Amino acid sequence: MAEKRAGAGPQPCRSAPSVGGLFRRTRRRAAGRRTPPSRPGRRCAPRRRKRNHRMNPNASGIRPDFTRRPMNAHNDAARSGKRGSHLSHRRSSSTTRDADLGFCVSSALRLMLPLLLLAPSGCGNATSPASKRTSLPRKVSGQRSLTASVQGAAADGASPTRIRFTDVTTASGVDFTVRNGEEAGMRAILESLGSGVALFDYDGDGDLDALIAGGGGFRRAENGRVIGIVGHPNGLFRNRGDGTFLRIEHDVGLGNGTTLPENWPYSHGVYAADWDEDGFRDVIITGYERVVCLRNMGDGTFLDVSRAAGLRDCPWSTAAAVADFNRDGIADVFIANYVDWSLENNPTCPGPRGVPDVCPPAEFNGLDDRLFLGNGDGTFRDASEEFRLAKGGKGLGAVAADLDLDGDVDLYVANDTTPNWLYINHNGEYFEESGLVSGTALSDTGQAEGSMGVDAADFDGDGWPDLWVANFESQFFALYRNDGHGLFRHRSSQAGITAVGAVYVGFGTVCYDFDLDGDVDIFATNGHVMYTPASTDVKQVPLLFENDGAGRFTNVAEAAGPYFRHKHWGRGVAAGDIDGDGDIDLVVTHTNEPVAVLRNDSPTGERRALNVRLAARTGSRDAVGTYVDAQPVGPRSARTARLRRFGKAGAGYLSCSSPWLHFAVPKGMDVTLVVHWATGTVQQVRVPADEAAVVVVEPAYSEAETRAHDRATSRRLARH
Repeated sequence: MAEKRAGAGPQPCRSAPSVGGLFRRTRRRAAGRRTPPSRPGRRCAPRRRKRNHRMNPNASGIRPDFTRRPMNAHNDAARSGKRGSHLSHRRSSSTTRDADLGFCVSSALRLMLPLLLLAPSGCGNATSPASKRTSLPRKVSGQRSLTASVQGAAADGASPTRIRFTDVTTASGVDFTVRNGEEAGMRAILESLGSGVALFDYDGDGDLDALIAGGGGFRRAENGRVIGIVGHPNGLFRNRGDGTFLRIEHDVGLGNGTTLPENWPYSHGVYAADWDEDGFRDVIITGYERVVCLRNMGDGTFLDVSRAAGLRDCPWSTAAAVADFNRDGIADVFIANYVDWSLENNPTCPGPRGVPDVCPPAEFNGLDDRLFLGNGDGTFRDASEEFRLAKGGKGLGAVAADLDLDGDVDLYVANDTTPNWLYINHNGEYFEESGLVSGTALSDTGQAEGSMGVDAADFDGDGWPDLWVANFESQFFALYRNDGHGLFRHRSSQAGITAVGAVYVGFGTVCYDFDLDGDVDIFATNGHVMYTPASTDVKQVPLLFENDGAGRFTNVAEAAGPYFRHKHWGRGVAAGDIDGDGDIDLVVTHTNEPVAVLRNDSPTGERRALNVRLAARTGSRDAVGTYVDAQPVGPRSARTARLRRFGKAGAGYLSCSSPWLHFAVPKGMDVTLVVHWATGTVQQVRVPADEAAVVVVEPAYSEAETRAHDRATSRRLARH
């Protein structure tokens, strides 16, 4: 944590010579105040109060209630890192004090002017009078530029961050490039979306394998005219167990072999989930014209069951999320759809440099999203109307999780240039679209944004899942803080996110504790949608926001490794522990550029990694809607914050990260896991200090039901 505090906040100012102290004491006496003893090293600004996150379980002990302070002006300023109320008070106090002291200034100056001319003033800046200091624009905490951070750290001989990623793509054996059909010269919006990657254990050997969507291109006639759209092969890579991969060349139902199915779609998203509940993770691939459903046969092969599954009416599918939305114990599927583009509806749009370029989504109508409820036999029925889904969105990202902690699975959808949607689940009966009411539909200025990647995590440690959205250029990435009462507050500026500017086109994003310090950091990969953008490059550097522990962020990407100092045409990203060392690695897809494998080499501090795999008995086997609290056990537990992670689905952009929940817990201490299953069961599991990974299976009965059963059994035995 020392690295995070270094260089942040107001710098200590040295005491002026004794004559300066005499002048200050003279002013205090004139104001009728007692002169405090001299304090060398006094800070120029009041110390920022630490936020006190308290977890107060309710009387039943079933569902912890995270108490929150009243959001009055003072607390809101403290939460956001602003000190506006304090500054205004200091200004008014300074003005009054100066007026009251006017009668003694002339006499004091006559006595001390010769010495004052030789003495430094303020905080070491001889040219900064107090009146100018108060007129300077306030700087939001965390908005220190990356360049300044890196330069300052270099001058001190230290790095601004502990996070380190090493590009091990070549050594990993992952050799794959997503193609978008650029060579055809169509400049179609289809080319702009890119493709994603999924990290999941497809063969059941315990480690994370990788499946990458191949994208697609265009088919031309002999006369050169484009007459069709084709899909490119996907890439399946089997993990050897040490973070290196072997490409599966034989046909396993993915179109990997030399013969490509003629009807294979232009693919975008890859999502892994056990939607038929047989213990093996199946695959859903989204893309243009149709959704592909691949059933994992358990022997290393997949069977295409798209037609039988019934995921129809998805003309251009993007995001997907598998969860038990109606609480019937059977997995359901949400599919987001984009716009009504086609080869016949492919307008020519002039780019900013006067040449034809990709048309924006505003040129097209949005398509309706779909919600399919599972029938229990691997097939689905369309329940979009029944669940009251909104019409005409332009969906690109989605995350499913219990956002209000009421026991059912909610859904947040990121739309491109139209308001985002927040679906609050009403006990599995229907969704209530609450984007505008909750504050998550628009930017802080009330504008709909070009939203792509999305995730949910507890960034400020208060126990509630916040929302994170990667947006288009000229728009800041959005961080919506959950207040626990159904409302979200746009806090990008206060959190330091806006310090990077609004020059990035954000796509793939994941939120994990990359440096094992107990809080959630953010990675985002960027790249333009146009071939000839006006103000930025097509390829852009990625972003890596490090959390300071209080929900304020600094972009430390440039110091995290060489990969971050180069520009990429970024699109999807999946996170997970691919080499088995406990920390979170990354696999990043690019358009027309090789996929990158980034190994996390961040040094560990006082914490260790603890990865938790949840296995629900019914519904979504990945336990979407469940949340887990990790509390260290021991003499220091009272001073150690409880960590909370959420079971979720669909997070990111066209990609699927590992289902394991990731914690950073103190070394040498046992940990108590409190699992709040989506079914309402609460389970406690104690994990020894030497355990780095644990699988928690949902009990068949709740603890209360088990105790009741034991009491009934005891009474029967007593009677006999």
